[in-house]
Amino acid sequence: MAESFDPIILEEFHGLYKTAKDHLNQILDAIYEPEPKEKIMGWPLSNLTNHSYVIDYDLAKSIGINVKHLGEYDEQKWETMRNWFSQYITEEEDRHFIKYCVPNTK
Repeated sequence: MAESFDPIILEEFHGLYKTAKDHLNQILDAIYEPEPKEKIMGWPLSNLTNHSYVIDYDLAKSIGINVKHLGEYDEQKWETMRNWFSQYITEEEDRHFIKYCVPNTK
């Protein structure tokens, strides 16, 4: 069975996985202590099926990500986020993108 794997594709996959792990590690280093960080890192690296997968509030909470409900933010914080996002919405990139998902409000 090992002969059926293309080593070039395996190397590409390994490089992408390592890049994702390194980026995630850098982001989480600024926010979390080592133990919860390792738990949080494990989920997306093992379970995300594609780059477009949306981690919603409930899933983020279950993974251990420190999130707040939409109602806990004031309008100024949302305006700051929208201004930041507007800088990137029209920028083309070959590998990275920011996906903005409007939360469902009940």
